[in-house]
Amino acid sequence: MKKSYGLTLELGTKFRLESDIKGVILRVTLLVVLMALSVASYADVGFAKAAYQNKNYNIAYKEIRGLLAKDPEAQYLMGDMLRNGFGVSKNPNRAIKWFIKAASLGDVSSMHALGEMFHSGELETKNYIEARSWFKKSAEKGDVKSQVSLGMMMIGGRGGEKNTITGLAWLALAKEKGSPDAKALYEVNSKGLSANAKNSVHQQKKKLSVNISDAVITQKGAVR
Repeated sequence: MKKSYGLTLELGTKFRLESDIKGVILRVTLLVVLMALSVASYADVGFAKAAYQNKNYNIAYKEIRGLLAKDPEAQYLMGDMLRNGFGVSKNPNRAIKWFIKAASLGDVSSMHALGEMFHSGELETKNYIEARSWFKKSAEKGDVKSQVSLGMMMIGGRGGEKNTITGLAWLALAKEKGSPDAKALYEVNSKGLSANAKNSVHQQKKKLSVNISDAVITQKGAVR
């Protein structure tokens, strides 16, 4: 009887051990699969961007289709392809929808693209108010091209109140970051400026720079 009990106990222990091992193997396998899927997702985006940059638009289009639900980079690429007719039929109205989706997820390139489209009238009519709004959003996130565009709109009073000091401050900020366009435009638009006005531009540039730094830090914290 003791021998039979001992055998039963041994078999039970062995069964539990095998079950535990199988459970561990299952969990490890699941983790590996999830990691592989995650890596594959990033690889697809990278591959799509590489194909796009090399003008292999058909390949880029195939790669990004499965990523459009959540990936802002894929959404931006789709928008840019539709905007310019790269590998697909040109369709600005569809392009803007993808840019808006990507912009809502924080994609700065899409914000700038929206500003350009509204400013140039690619949607049949120009809308300076919308253009200025989108340029402001991307400029505040550190996009140099948007800073130049916003600065010029503020100096010219397009899409909102004319503000030469803040407009020049945006140009000065972009110039500081190495933009040749900003440098040329700043020199032209700051001619004849008084010492007090130049000091105001300098102070405003410092404020803008601090605000941009804070926004970038906040965004990085949100991503983490």
